[in-house]
Amino acid sequence: MGISLLIAISTPIITAIINSHHEIKMYKLRFYNEHKSEVIEGFLKTVGNCIYYSDESNLHSLGEYFGEIYLYTPPSMHDKITELSKCLQYANMDNDKARIIFIDISTELSKNPPRSEKI
Repeated sequence: MGISLLIAISTPIITAIINSHHEIKMYKLRFYNEHKSEVIEGFLKTVGNCIYYSDESNLHSLGEYFGEIYLYTPPSMHDKITELSKCLQYANMDNDKARIIFIDISTELSKNPPRSEKI
């Protein structure tokens, strides 16, 4: 009887602990995916604005995204992103080259859209 009582009491507690742990992991994963989506979408939008409507406010916004975009893109894209950054520096503005790299990066990122990831 003592073992049955111990099992009857401990089973719901263990189940609650496991469920809580799982819910926390899912929350963190959802937060990561949402933030990843926001960064990628913001980066693409801001780069497009910089290429087509280059002004100081767009370049300032872009600086915020360049710091994070490397976290959410595959390492194979980092060289392209760095090259794009160099094209968009105010002193070296090369919109034609930036446009080509931007299309390449956009195409690559669209193969695996961030909001399509299942949790």
